[in-house]
Amino acid sequence: MFFEYLWIAISFYNASLSLTKASIVLQYLRVFPGKEIRRSCWATLAVIGVYAVYAMISNILNCIPVSAFWSPTADMRCIDKKFLWFFNASFNILSDLVILILPMPIIKSLKLPIRQKVGLMMVLGLGGLYVFVWIVD
Repeated sequence: MFFEYLWIAISFYNASLSLTKASIVLQYLRVFPGKEIRRSCWATLAVIGVYAVYAMISNILNCIPVSAFWSPTADMRCIDKKFLWFFNASFNILSDLVILILPMPIIKSLKLPIRQKVGLMMVLGLGGLYVFVWIVD
């Protein structure tokens, strides 16, 4: 029973992670009007969308037959779980860093006192703490 629930939970986890990233990038689109940043945001959204579809399909079809995920059979074929875990973790770390760095050039070019620019970069950079914890974990 545990592995059946795990199989379902992994799908929800991947979906929520991708939707959270997409919502942050959509917020960037709303806040930053520049043509270059908008192109970068749309490209980032496209990559996140493709990854979300891949993550969902690779989770659902992790094993053939699907039920082999929670009850192994002799004729099952499964994707290597360690490879899948490292690939997904690597992609999530990389995409988090891209989302973190995406607004920095715009903030740097704002006509604000240095102190305010640094403060704004630090507030957005708090996401870097999350990425650091993700890597260490």
